[in-house]
Amino acid sequence: ETAGSVGPAPTTSASEALPTSGALLTNDMMLTAAQAKPLDSKRTWKEARTQRGASEDAPVPACFGGEPDQGQPVSQQKILRVLSSSGKGAPSVLHDATAYATPEEAAQAFAVASRTLGTCSAAGAWLAAGRSVRGVGDQATGALVAVVDGQTTVHHSVVLSRTGRVVNVLDAGRPNDQVEPDSVAAALSSVIQKQC
Repeated sequence: ETAGSVGPAPTTSASEALPTSGALLTNDMMLTAAQAKPLDSKRTWKEARTQRGASEDAPVPACFGGEPDQGQPVSQQKILRVLSSSGKGAPSVLHDATAYATPEEAAQAFAVASRTLGTCSAAGAWLAAGRSVRGVGDQATGALVAVVDGQTTVHHSVVLSRTGRVVNVLDAGRPNDQVEPDSVAAALSSVIQKQC
């Protein structure tokens, strides 16, 4: 498939809005069940996990994982949230937010993450399509990724965005069918507006 374009109405740039020292991210700035509702409005969404900092057993967005890629700057702060939904074949969503010391370091981290997503070398995963994303932060990109999990193929709609010093990844996965990329971009846009 060819690259497409997705995205909600433009969000305000947060390069100036975020403080330059101290903690940028709080649990309140992460994706909520209400913000996930547009991903699949027929489901009941709930927070399954929120974790501050990195750990080896933490889930990762499709195409990510393992050792940090070459050129990846050291983050100042990281929060991960997983939301699950009700019903058979239900989608789930992973939100990974990472703050860096400067907007330049965040831009470097975004470039490394974009390359990681675009090459998708994770075992059992392949890129189904790339997406050009507009109106979601200062920089954004996305991809549709299929991941084989036993007998099931989970389809991931992944949107990566940088705003100021923060890089966000939103990965909505569903067995046997994708979550609409436009919905993922809109959900991430609502998160970024809250972070600003």
